Amino acid sequence: MDKIEEKFADIFRNWNIQLPTNATVEKKRGNIRQNGWSISYAFGNDCMDYYAEHRMTNPRHVRIYIDGKVEELPAPLEMYSYSDESDMDRAREEFFRNNREIYAELERKGLVETED
Repeated sequence: MDKIEEKFADIFRNWNIQLPTNATVEKKRGNIRQNGWSISYAFGNDCMDYYAEHRMTNPRHVRIYIDGKVEELPAPLEMYSYSDESDMDRAREEFFRNNREIYAELERKGLVETED
């Protein structure tokens, strides 16, 4: 088992989720739907990125390098806050701008499909 497979399995150990056999050899995009998780993954030259969602936790956008190093990448925000009514519009716009940018990156990687 290579370092990407090991690290991925370790991250999802509590749910008994692993990458499919030969995923890191074939380096094809894929999806895993298991134990409440929806996980999409795609490979780069020296890494694998995945986007994972579960109704009980926040979305995760993560890169695992071939040496096993893990890097948290920007994931969509689930909510926004503001200090008072005068700040609400700015906070809302920032929230939607941020999420549009992140979803565009996830779509570019093939980890999500967005509607236009």
